[in-house]
Amino acid sequence: RSAVFIHLAGQSFDPTKFLVAKKYGQTPTGKVWEPPKGQMEGKDTRGETDVMRLLEENVRREVEEEAKIKELVNVHHTGLVYEAVEPDFPPNTYFQYHIFQAFVTPEALQKAADTFKWFHTHPKAWARMRKDKREKDALGWYRGAATGLYGRWAPGIVRMYLAKYRNA
Repeated sequence: RSAVFIHLAGQSFDPTKFLVAKKYGQTPTGKVWEPPKGQMEGKDTRGETDVMRLLEENVRREVEEEAKIKELVNVHHTGLVYEAVEPDFPPNTYFQYHIFQAFVTPEALQKAADTFKWFHTHPKAWARMRKDKREKDALGWYRGAATGLYGRWAPGIVRMYLAKYRNA
C-alpha cells in the first residue's frame, strides 16, 4: 500500500499544505477527505521489478485515479512506513503504507480541477465510469482538524507525516 502527500510546486514548502481527495458520497461520520492512497493490484506487480519502483508506479496510478492528476514532479519515498493490522488478519500479519511525497505544478492541478468540474456538470458520463475511477469526486487542501479525514488509517498517516516534516 502507498500514500502520497502532494504539495504545490514552486512554493515555499509548508508540510501542512497538501492535497486531499474527497470520497464520493457520504460517510456516517461526515468525514470524507484523505491523501491519495491505495494498494497495489495484481496488474501492478512484475516479478523482475524493484519493489520501490512498483510502489512509486502505484502512487502515480492512484493519484491519477483518485486525484485526476496525471503529472507529478519529484515523487520520492519519505522513509516513512505506516504499519497496522486489519481486524480479520491472522496473528503476526500486518500491512504497510509506504509514504511518498510529490509536487504538482499549478497547470497540472488546474487540469485535475477542470476534470472534476466537467464530471460534476456531466453526471451521465460520471455514472458510466468504472467504480475505481469514481471513488473520489473533488480535491481540496488539508485544513487541519477541519478537513475531516476519512477512514481508519488516514489520520495516523497524516500525523506521522506532519510529525516528520514540521520538525525538519
